[in-house]
Amino acid sequence: MKNIKKESTKNTIVKSEFTINVISSNKYPLIIALGFFLIFAYISFFHHNYWWSDVDGVFYLLTGDQILDGDGHNVHIVDAPIGGSVLYASIGSLLDDGFLAMKIIALLSCTGIVFVSFYIIRNIFSFKIALIGQLIVAFTPRLELNAILSMNEMFPVFLTFISLFLITKKHTNLRYLILISIILGSAVMIRYQPGLVFIGILIFILIRDKKIRTNITHASIMMGIFLIVLSPLMMYNYSTYGSILDSNADFYFYSNAEIQTTENNKILEDNLTSGATKSIIYLENIFWENYFYNLLYHNPNLFFNFNSAEHNLSAIPIIPFVGMIPVLGGLMYYLKPKWNKNNYIILFSSIIITTISVLLIGSFEKHFFAIILIPIIILIILNKKNIDNRLLPLLIVTMVFSVMISIIPLHNAKHWFPVWIIAPTLIALFIVEVIPKIYSKLINITNNKKKIIKSDKIIIVTLILLFLVNASFSSEVLKFY
Repeated sequence: MKNIKKESTKNTIVKSEFTINVISSNKYPLIIALGFFLIFAYISFFHHNYWWSDVDGVFYLLTGDQILDGDGHNVHIVDAPIGGSVLYASIGSLLDDGFLAMKIIALLSCTGIVFVSFYIIRNIFSFKIALIGQLIVAFTPRLELNAILSMNEMFPVFLTFISLFLITKKHTNLRYLILISIILGSAVMIRYQPGLVFIGILIFILIRDKKIRTNITHASIMMGIFLIVLSPLMMYNYSTYGSILDSNADFYFYSNAEIQTTENNKILEDNLTSGATKSIIYLENIFWENYFYNLLYHNPNLFFNFNSAEHNLSAIPIIPFVGMIPVLGGLMYYLKPKWNKNNYIILFSSIIITTISVLLIGSFEKHFFAIILIPIIILIILNKKNIDNRLLPLLIVTMVFSVMISIIPLHNAKHWFPVWIIAPTLIALFIVEVIPKIYSKLINITNNKKKIIKSDKIIIVTLILLFLVNASFSSEVLKFY
C-alpha cells in the first residue's frame, strides 16, 4: 500500500514538473497571448457592448435561431454555409445570450490565432523570429478589431491556423494529415475560404517529394476524410435547397464587380432572382476582365494597401505600398537567389515582357502588380531547391488561395486571414536578419570605417516604431467602432 502511494506521489511530482517545464519554455508566447486576451476582453466587454456595428453577427445568429427552430427552408445565406449560424445560435441558447456567445468566440479565436502563430513560425525559423512574428500578429489592427466584433470569420481562421501549424511541422505524418482534413472540413462548414487552404495543402502533399505513390495515397485519404466531415452539410443543403452548395458566387460578382455591362447585369440579376444556374464563368467578356482586376489590384490592395488605408493587412497600414517591402525583402533573403548571368537574363526578361503586356493588353493602374508578382514567382521556381518543406506549404497555399479567391472581389481585408500568416513570418525574418545588416552597412559607409552594431538594439527600435504606428492606427479604428 505504501509503495502504491509512493508511486502515485512520484507520478504527481513528475507531471507537475513537466507542466512547469512546458509553461516555462513557452512563457513568452503565453504572455503575449494572455496580454492580447486581457486587453481586448476589457475593450470588448466594457467599451463595445452593443450590436449596431456587428450587423453580420446579428444576421448569422438570427439565421441560426431560425434553423434550430425548424424553419431552415426559409433561410438562405448567400455567402457562407449554415455551420457558423447553427454553432453561434446553439452556444447562445446555452448562455441565454447570443451576443455574449459570439463575442466570446471572436475573442478566444483571435487570441488563439495570436498564440498559434508563434508555433507556425517556430516550425520554420528561430525562436527570436517566431516571437517577433507573434508580436506583429498581436499588433495587427485588423485582427485587434475582429477580436471585439461578433463576426463569422475568426473561428474558422483559428482552425485554419492549427492546420497550418500541423503542415509546417518538420515531420508531417499521415496522422497529422488526417487531423488537418478533419479540422479544415469543420472550418469549411462555417466559411468556404478554408477549403481553398485545403486545396493548397493537397497540392503541397502531391509535390513535396519524389514518393509519388505515397503522396497520391495520402492526398486521396485526406480528400476522402474531408468529404466525410462535410457530408452532413452537403446532405442538409441537398435536402433543403436541392443542391449540395447553398451559396451563390454570382451574388458577389453581381454586387461588387468593378467592370459591368447592362447585358451582363441583366443575366446576373436573372440568375439571382429566378434561381437560374448559368455560371458567371460563361460570361467571358466580363468575367476575365474582373478576374484579373481582382487578382492584380483589388484583392492584393487589401493585403498590401495600394490605396485602402481604412482597412488592410499591411504591416504599416497607414502608408500605401510600404508594407510590401519587408514581405518581399524577407522572401528574397530567404531564397538567397544566385545572381548569375542566366538568372539576370530570365528575371529582366520577365519584367520587360510583363511590363509590355500590361501596357499593351491591360491597364497599368489596374494590373501593375503583375510586374512585381510574376518575377517573384519566377524567382521562387528558379530557387525552389532553397525552400525548406516547412515554408513551402505556406507559399503554395498563399498562391493557390490568391488565384482561386480572385474569382470574386473581396470586400474586406479579413477575408485574407486564412493565408495571412506568411506576411508576419517574412516580415519577422526581414526585421531580424536584413534590417541590422542594412543599418550596419549604412553606418560604415557614412563613417568610412567598420563599426560593429548590436543587432538587438536595431531590432528593438524597429519593433517599437512599428508597434507605435500600428497601435495608434488601431486605437483610431477601435474608437470609430
